[in-house]
Amino acid sequence: MQASPIWEIDSPGEEAETLGRELGVSPLLGGLLVERGHRDPEEASRFLNPKLSALEDPFQLSGLRQAAERLRQAIVERQRILVYGDYDVDGVSSTALLVRALRLLGASASAFIPERASEGYGLTRKGLERAFRLFCEERGNHDPGQKQLPDLVVAVDCGTTSIEELSWLAEKGVEAIVVDHHRPAGCWPPACAILNPHRDGRGSHFASAGLVFKLLHGLLKLEPAYRERLRLREELDLVALGTIADIVPLTGDNRIFVARGLEQLGRRRLPGLRALASVSKMGEKPTVEDVAFRLAPRLNASGRLDDAMESVRLLLTDSPTEAEQGALSLHRKNLQRRLVEREMLEDALGTLEKEPAVFTGGAIVVGKRGWHAGVVGIVASRLLRRFHRLVAVVAFDERGEGKGSARGIPGMSIVEGLRASAAHLEKFGGHDLAAGFSLREENLSAFRASLVQWASRAGSPEIFRKRLRIAGELPLSAAGLPLYEELERLAPFGAGNARPLFAFPSLFLEGVPIQARGCTRISLRSGDARREAFGFDLPVNGVIAGRFQIAGHLDWDSLGKRVRVRIVDWRAEQG
Repeated sequence: MQASPIWEIDSPGEEAETLGRELGVSPLLGGLLVERGHRDPEEASRFLNPKLSALEDPFQLSGLRQAAERLRQAIVERQRILVYGDYDVDGVSSTALLVRALRLLGASASAFIPERASEGYGLTRKGLERAFRLFCEERGNHDPGQKQLPDLVVAVDCGTTSIEELSWLAEKGVEAIVVDHHRPAGCWPPACAILNPHRDGRGSHFASAGLVFKLLHGLLKLEPAYRERLRLREELDLVALGTIADIVPLTGDNRIFVARGLEQLGRRRLPGLRALASVSKMGEKPTVEDVAFRLAPRLNASGRLDDAMESVRLLLTDSPTEAEQGALSLHRKNLQRRLVEREMLEDALGTLEKEPAVFTGGAIVVGKRGWHAGVVGIVASRLLRRFHRLVAVVAFDERGEGKGSARGIPGMSIVEGLRASAAHLEKFGGHDLAAGFSLREENLSAFRASLVQWASRAGSPEIFRKRLRIAGELPLSAAGLPLYEELERLAPFGAGNARPLFAFPSLFLEGVPIQARGCTRISLRSGDARREAFGFDLPVNGVIAGRFQIAGHLDWDSLGKRVRVRIVDWRAEQG
């Protein structure tokens, strides 16, 4: 169903050599900097040395000053604040970050995350009503009258498309701030302040965790005395969590957030993160991969299977005992999530095999009763990686009401695809590469046809073929510690700053490939050079029967204390 990737191999030119000389680095590293758009020596140097002092002025973001001034008013007047977040890692970490900061500044702040299954995505009427009940109960009042409602609701990682809900809040006399990075469905919602980079296009690469940090930075600039109580740099571990988990580009301020945030994460400041690092066996020096594959899945597990407030409480607690119990609970939920995910993915793949019509053109749309709504996003991501198509996965309940998650590909916004198919949807929202939606079961076929038709019109056949940007060709003997350490100067790696891929030619297999749980481990030989390598979901038969080449990047084996090659793709060599 999926054609092999296209290899696009670069080679360092004169510009790379010149930049390398000026920076005192190799032409290879100079070429990688040029390829990433850092041609000016001073700018390239700043990229290699991300510093907090280089962060952009927060007040450049539209709506930030108004939001910061309203927060300052709430703090000064000791108003009651409810922070209403989303149930993914960005929403959880953003909520915890804002509540922690407000409490440190003496504000009365409570956190709330809706239940995915019963209250749905984002700022919903059901979610708000339960949030208000809990808000009153926290204050010893079980009769939520007008005077017991919060004075201010801050919608974090949601709210942009919640026009009716925010209008309802206004009718009740509750003011609202929206801090969100998702695209609007049409007009902007009624709120006293909206901090959303899509209002003017500035900062559209931020996750909500980054926006909350910028908002707090602006608050400290408005009121410098707050710096004595809120050491904002110490909160960067939470910012790094949301930024990495939401797969936003690690460029500009985001690169600084993550580089410094990983350092802060390594200090294991918060009891909850310390306990989570322990159960997930995170290394002493955390990496982007540690956050993406160890911490984030566990923090996500509560919202996927149960109640995301469990993750918020873990990040807010000061009790080591509560932290250990909470981290262990999330670890167990993540194991359960893996089983559910595996079953759903196998079921979806089986549907694609049995019903080829489902896999048509540039979009895959699958849905079924009984699937778990909390795992549709992960399954959509798995299908995206395998087929490089727009993907929408829907879980329907016994009433035929479906909750779905969709994924886009570079150059094709899934939100635009959903907007073109809005006539078949109940609700949708998100950003270019990831979105959520709801629809009725009887509309699934029409929605599939609409999305497939839009994808066919909006994209050429080439856009649905995965492309590998390869930094150059290297002999296997170069895949050692010196090169690995030099390439690590480009870290942290992630979206917008990918780990460099290289083509390694003229390879032969030594021994027998070892395969387990989708991972293939092999030993490579080229001349006198020998290296260990591994990769996932790789076709073994035929490719490595003779001489072959691989596209891969260098990886550090923390157990074997050596450099190895992670294979992204391979193909037979002719001749």
